[in-house]
Amino acid sequence: MSVVFSIKNKKKLLGYASVLSVEEALGLAPNLAQFSFDEDEKGFNAQAFYSSKIPYEGCIVIGVKGVSGRGFELNYNEGEKSYEVRVLTPSARTDWQIALEFMSNLAARLGSPIVADTDEQSYDSQAILKFDYERDIMFELQATKNDFEKNKTDTYINYGITRPFVMNLAMIDEILADADPVGKYSQMLVSTQHLDAYAAHQQFFENEAGEILGLYVLSQGLDTLLPFEPYIEYENLEILGDRKVAKWQLSLVAVDGDDQNEESYKPFADVPYKKFMANLPQDKYRFIDATYIEIKGLSKQEMEQIAAKCE
Repeated sequence: MSVVFSIKNKKKLLGYASVLSVEEALGLAPNLAQFSFDEDEKGFNAQAFYSSKIPYEGCIVIGVKGVSGRGFELNYNEGEKSYEVRVLTPSARTDWQIALEFMSNLAARLGSPIVADTDEQSYDSQAILKFDYERDIMFELQATKNDFEKNKTDTYINYGITRPFVMNLAMIDEILADADPVGKYSQMLVSTQHLDAYAAHQQFFENEAGEILGLYVLSQGLDTLLPFEPYIEYENLEILGDRKVAKWQLSLVAVDGDDQNEESYKPFADVPYKKFMANLPQDKYRFIDATYIEIKGLSKQEMEQIAAKCE
């Protein structure tokens, strides 16, 4: 679910104003940053990206580091000659506040009203700041609880600016029982998006028997975020299609030498994923949501001891 707001581009004598660049858009409110691309990734061209126009196809995810939970999406609708801001529901209170400030400033710059797709109501640059987003968040939280009870699902995933945030029925009940449900949900969501730990990435391989193997890596001394029970994450669903993962493995990596040198990291064991988690001491990890855990950096000796129990 989401709410989409449209803001018409400024009309000129001959056509419309030039579409804003990414850099111009991010300058419309304090501390805005993009979360669509990893700027540390090899080959990322920052100059080309920030000078490019707001996309017609797809979108750019915008938020504030350390503050946003899900951010908001921005694109340009070429057919309608309008900017579109999409706020996912539910989103954190801060997500809404940042999005509304952005829209207010954009509408003031363009001299255009803001139209919400939920009721086609029109807002000016000041009225949008009073948009009742708390009702939207509460409605979706209650709808999520109803969905849990009706469909007997185990988990519900909100995709945040940096990682998935997974809720279960117990978490929803805790949120709705709080004196400030919106604040509780916002705190739980945002806290998972800005952790000072490495988020391990899924890898997939095909063995000689044609089976798909899922793999995660856990390195010595590195605080790491991992699912307690692995599953195919959203970005990999299309890659695998209908194929099932036959086996999940965890590759254990030790540091031999300078920890700033990639060549110092050497795998020493591959263990069944679920067995490793079953033997991981409870004081070495904590759940950050219903699915993901944060493992405190393990020594090589600790990893070897756990691996020995997985044989």
